[in-house]
Amino acid sequence: MLNTWLIIAGFTLSAGTGGAFTIALPSVTPAELRSLDQPETTSTNAVVRLIVKPIISQWPEIKRFYTNHNIRVVKTLSSIGNFQIVEVPVVKSNLFELPETLKLFSSIESGITPSFDVRPDGTRAIGYGRAVSLPTSDPLFAFSEDHFVPYDSSTAVKTFQWSITNSGQSIQAYQRFQDAWVPYLGRQPEPAGTNASLHVAEAWQIRDNAKGIRLCIIDSGIAENNPDLPLDSVLLHDAGGDPVCFSASSTSRLSGSPMNITSNVLADIFDRSGHGTEMAGLACAVRDNGIGISGIAPGADLLVARMASFSLDEAIASIDWAIENKADVINCSWGFDVDSPVLRSAIEAAEHAEIVLVCAVLNAPFDYDTGVEDYPARYKRSPLYYGGFGNIAAVCSTMSDDRLFPGGTGWGKNTVDFGAPGRRLPTTGIGSLPFKSVSGTSVATAQVSACLAILKAEYPAESAAGLIDRLLQSADPVPSLAETTISGGRVNLHKALLFGRSVSKPGMLRFSFVH
Repeated sequence: MLNTWLIIAGFTLSAGTGGAFTIALPSVTPAELRSLDQPETTSTNAVVRLIVKPIISQWPEIKRFYTNHNIRVVKTLSSIGNFQIVEVPVVKSNLFELPETLKLFSSIESGITPSFDVRPDGTRAIGYGRAVSLPTSDPLFAFSEDHFVPYDSSTAVKTFQWSITNSGQSIQAYQRFQDAWVPYLGRQPEPAGTNASLHVAEAWQIRDNAKGIRLCIIDSGIAENNPDLPLDSVLLHDAGGDPVCFSASSTSRLSGSPMNITSNVLADIFDRSGHGTEMAGLACAVRDNGIGISGIAPGADLLVARMASFSLDEAIASIDWAIENKADVINCSWGFDVDSPVLRSAIEAAEHAEIVLVCAVLNAPFDYDTGVEDYPARYKRSPLYYGGFGNIAAVCSTMSDDRLFPGGTGWGKNTVDFGAPGRRLPTTGIGSLPFKSVSGTSVATAQVSACLAILKAEYPAESAAGLIDRLLQSADPVPSLAETTISGGRVNLHKALLFGRSVSKPGMLRFSFVH
């Protein structure tokens, strides 16, 4: 079945019994509301989903239009201006091109635009935003990506997680071969330049958790059984179908009632590709539990919005859900080559709610100052784009020696905020590969999201723009980033925590920390 979304505004949606939805409209009677209830259909007929915004004064005609053409309201996005998602039979999708239909809606937009990535050769790959797969040329090895030796988390921090602490250790890629973890054949260890990290270990001396902060990862979902990502404080949302929220524990710290969900529904919610699980591990993997790795922001309440097909409508619905569930930080390791008015509305609503959106740039050598079509990263407010949003942080990727990731990241002196490590970093995986090492701007972005969660925990009253500015002002100057980012440097979480704070040291006068 082809699924695409339509979104319409002006209404409030709530789930009723049996999966039906009730839409509340101004000056509409209860009987009229009930007439709009649309139980989920089991029909195999192809449908599309569009994003529309109805003109309230035309509501009686819109209601007849829906009924006459078997159009199902899927969800109203009440947090972003009451846009709606509706399903339309494919055979009737051309109705929305007719003049008489256009008079009913102030906005009509396709929801099927997929997220995309650009390979180093310039070709586009449809799929999960920004993860880089590093294929091996050796046919003896069964896997085409790096995998991480699953030491305990303490050893991982000291030995492999060079973005947390970097003493100049070599960075080695590993993979699983014949039931053993071995160095990746043909991959030489890479030296790590001393101090070329996010300085998380030092930051943990000030704030070692993000308890009480809600970090939302909009991606492919999360593994249901990774030992380093317990689900007792995770709230899940399936943006690829009808709205389904799952609180994994009856004692969850998150709002929302736990649900008894059948296993086949859970299979639709959890991660089946691995990308979302990788991002979640980098950000929030349990620290000091004796297994796996350590996330940068352990203890954060994790909101996971799963996009089944990485389409525009799913991204918009996920942002709406994150706002509704009071997220503090949203991780966006993906992007679209379409400047969507509805996506703009979603980000504007997040800005009003003081939510930071951390956005990955492309895994390709493009200068964003030239106007690269990549959203939401390009919505960053900058000297070039004054119409952008102050709650967006755009992130590029750096190597373990502080070089800009060669051929594998975008940049922009006026459009990209800062760099962050994005090469051969261990994280969590799915299925029989619970730990692996990954590279790409997705990786850099998830870590910056975690840094912002730590900052929000330390400075709960700080605005979204203020938190981003704290990272900008405290970034470590790096030659490769001097002319390629706004800050001219790499994120330093330790300095960001201290920025503007009075600090005392033995034998010294008190002083105010500056860049």
